[in-house]
Amino acid sequence: SGSADPELLKSISTNFWVMMSQASRALEDKRWDTCTNIAGTLIEKMPQQRGAGSAYGIMAEATRRTGDTNQEIAILDKWLQIDGEALGASQRLLELLVGQTNWSRAIQAGYIALSINPLVEEPYGLLAKAYRETGQKEEAIQAFRTELLLNAPDAAGAHFQIAQLLPPQAPEAKREALKALEEAPRFIEAHKLLQQITSSDSKSAEAPPKP
Repeated sequence: SGSADPELLKSISTNFWVMMSQASRALEDKRWDTCTNIAGTLIEKMPQQRGAGSAYGIMAEATRRTGDTNQEIAILDKWLQIDGEALGASQRLLELLVGQTNWSRAIQAGYIALSINPLVEEPYGLLAKAYRETGQKEEAIQAFRTELLLNAPDAAGAHFQIAQLLPPQAPEAKREALKALEEAPRFIEAHKLLQQITSSDSKSAEAPPKP
């Protein structure tokens, strides 16, 4: 028959877990070359593996530790193509792409992260930054607002960013600047922004009506 030999399957499975153990040990021992060689072999032989304990995770961690950002991005990309549920991989990819100011790809990575779990706050702040840098103000404001709803770690910063993105004459801009100062009373940039908004309000009030 065409069924696989059970002993052969058992041997392959045993070898896989032995090699995974070796790769994990090499990672712990900071033997980066050994680790990436073993993990790379496992990925080549079993590219469809999924889950937190996959060789992709070990490979990504090893490349992160060695500071090889481009290689790490390549591994994370490959991992996400295979495993669309790898939230940690998508968040890390988003973080790296923002760090490289690769805004269009960062937005794509943000979409992936939020499609896996839209209730995690971390992607929203990074995605908002990418939107802001690509001139997508409305999307950036919405992302910052969602981050605030999910308990943003830097609430003052998020309120400040929203205030900056809004037109200075918009009442909401002043409210957001005040909220930033409620969160961080010594936030110098927020004080400056509030002064600019207040000055803009004064000029608007003083402007003569159009005939």
